Amino acid sequence: MAIDSFTQQTLKRDEVPYYESKNWKDNYLKEQTQSLEVIIPDFYLEKSTYEILSVNNQNRIRVYLGLEEEKQEGKYVACLFAFSSYPTGDCLCGYIDLKKPVYKLTATNQDYSDNLDEVKAAIARWKSWRSGETDPESEYAMERQYIYPLAYLLTKYEMIELFVTQLYEKIKIDFGIEKLMKAMISAVSDANPTGVYDYTDPCPPMCDGGDE
Repeated sequence: MAIDSFTQQTLKRDEVPYYESKNWKDNYLKEQTQSLEVIIPDFYLEKSTYEILSVNNQNRIRVYLGLEEEKQEGKYVACLFAFSSYPTGDCLCGYIDLKKPVYKLTATNQDYSDNLDEVKAAIARWKSWRSGETDPESEYAMERQYIYPLAYLLTKYEMIELFVTQLYEKIKIDFGIEKLMKAMISAVSDANPTGVYDYTDPCPPMCDGGDE
């Protein structure tokens, strides 16, 4: 059996293969010298915070990126806020955030439920930076919106795995960037262009599940 297919079979749900996570991290490190003109500190989620926000695992957690008001060495400093997000709609496929409680995710999680104006201002600063409004003279300003999201909706599976199964009291939220050339499929005729599709998966290392 191929090594990659074996590795894939032994991964837990939502676990990222090592070679993939390393590639994401390498790309992230490259962007720190280019489009990521922001200091990103370490972010942590404590088990006690997770239990408060997840409401016995019925809700999910959404984390929003923000920027601190004060700069360091002439650069903005990122911050991260966690909200409880509950399912909505007939299919329960959409999620709405609760305004309270909200936690700022630092080495020690802080309840910011009474500082919502500060939270909103920090998130607004990230939005402005991400859209290029903060420093339009930067050559990377317009690229940020395609690289850096506003927020992440965390799934329950990895939280349960780390907090409940492996009994960690604190976990780290880190970042990576995925970059890959895509295959685009379209009709042959240039005179009558139709849609462009991407129903493909890259190989290797994710394809061959048979013997080598």
